[in-house]
Amino acid sequence: MKPAELLELLEHKRTAIVTDDDYSATTLLYYTIAPLVKEKLHLVVYSEIMCRKLGIVFDSIVRDEPRLKDVIDNLRVIKIGKKEEVAYGKLVAFVDESKDIHETVRELQRIMNRLEDNSIVVFLGSGLAIHKYGISTVVKATEELFSGIKSSLTELYFIPSPVSMNVIAKLFDVVIRVKRSEDFDIMASARVYDVYVEHSILRELPPTPLYRIQDTELHEII
Repeated sequence: MKPAELLELLEHKRTAIVTDDDYSATTLLYYTIAPLVKEKLHLVVYSEIMCRKLGIVFDSIVRDEPRLKDVIDNLRVIKIGKKEEVAYGKLVAFVDESKDIHETVRELQRIMNRLEDNSIVVFLGSGLAIHKYGISTVVKATEELFSGIKSSLTELYFIPSPVSMNVIAKLFDVVIRVKRSEDFDIMASARVYDVYVEHSILRELPPTPLYRIQDTELHEII
């Protein structure tokens, strides 16, 4: 299955992409997904820490793949943080991180409901939110967010693997796992990851292997 075909199946769905590390998340999102949907893509970035880390990631990506500079320069960013600024892309909305989490959710709902239909919204920084508030509070806030946003959006949530898969499966329509392969060997510079559907409510997208990531290249399995 080509990545464009997968994204078509995920239209108007809520998908969790559960990753073992930031390297694999970066490869999948910026080398594969973003170039395919750059006209519709919005990033929701939680916290100043994540915002800073993304700036470093983007500098590294542009040095590695100059062709992606245009994609990164035109990213539309919705930032939840303390400073109304970003070092990349275009800041299109800002939510003050110091607000109560429920007020943050309500403000994010208002922003998302103003986006064009068929927008693709990618959420980054959930691990930091869980560290700050705890998993129970974040799950409740996620349920609250879901209850108040329009169904014409496509949502992709990047989540660190330590979060319980049972919790994730209850919240999302599809769960895609990006896991270090048995062939992964840091000492041999073998950065290999398996990408597969772990949970799905879609008949046309059952649990199945999808891709193998080797360094920054994505290889189709089916």
